[in-house]
Amino acid sequence: MKNILHIIAAGVVFSLLAACSEKLGTEPGNDPTPKATIYQYAPGEGYNSDEDVVVRFVSNGKVEKLCYLVEPVAEKESFINENGEAEYAKKVLSEGLEVPSAELKSYNDTLTGLAGTYAVTAAAVSGGETILSESVFYGLSWSTLSSGTYTFAVLSGMGLAPAQTEFQVCDTDPNLYRFKDVFKPGYSLKIVALPEYTNTDDYGTYTFCRVPVQDTGFSYGDYGAIGVRDIGYWQGDESYVTQNGFESCYYTDGPDKGCLYVYVQYFVSAGNLGYNYDVYVPSAE
Repeated sequence: MKNILHIIAAGVVFSLLAACSEKLGTEPGNDPTPKATIYQYAPGEGYNSDEDVVVRFVSNGKVEKLCYLVEPVAEKESFINENGEAEYAKKVLSEGLEVPSAELKSYNDTLTGLAGTYAVTAAAVSGGETILSESVFYGLSWSTLSSGTYTFAVLSGMGLAPAQTEFQVCDTDPNLYRFKDVFKPGYSLKIVALPEYTNTDDYGTYTFCRVPVQDTGFSYGDYGAIGVRDIGYWQGDESYVTQNGFESCYYTDGPDKGCLYVYVQYFVSAGNLGYNYDVYVPSAE
């Protein structure tokens, strides 16, 4: 029995030692090396969440200097493969932005225009030691298929004129499209193609599309923000779009090739503002 108790006691001591080792470097003030942790947050009103992000750098008490560099992941990897990580740390310190010394504990920056995959790299310095940390932002990048005119149905009754816009496809998702800044800068309209659903009529062959719930950036008096969505999302039933005639249509062939008829509902928190077809017509080449 005594032997068993000794074994148990030894196990308890070992567990305590392991717990202390795990705490070292994770709790504020306990890490013997400089360390900065990077967090990401949505940028909020007035920003494009596809390409903009708020980054927060939180440093431990060992950090004496903190710099950060933002660049495409491919460029960072190429530099490290050619020169090594130690040289990349020097690059961050020489080319990156330095966090003000008074804000080393916690510092925010809003990064914009990151279309693609970007590395945010922080170099934390204490004495002669530099420790790197990284956070990767996956921004959506887009390629323009056409430029043209987007005409609103419901919103035209509220005074919104037709908008000049670019119809774009996402570089990483061939079924995701958008009308860039169609409402106003930073407020694009995204649509999702359903390639398994197609139809042909007098105007050509078209693919069905969905319009997820989105913010237009506009408001309606005291009722607040105006949102947009397709009828299926409004009714909570996809069959309104795929079977019951309320589909959005992207014409991929025929007389109306390149045109889109976007069947959407505009709404506020209090209820429906109306629904009908918005129409996009590409400019003549």
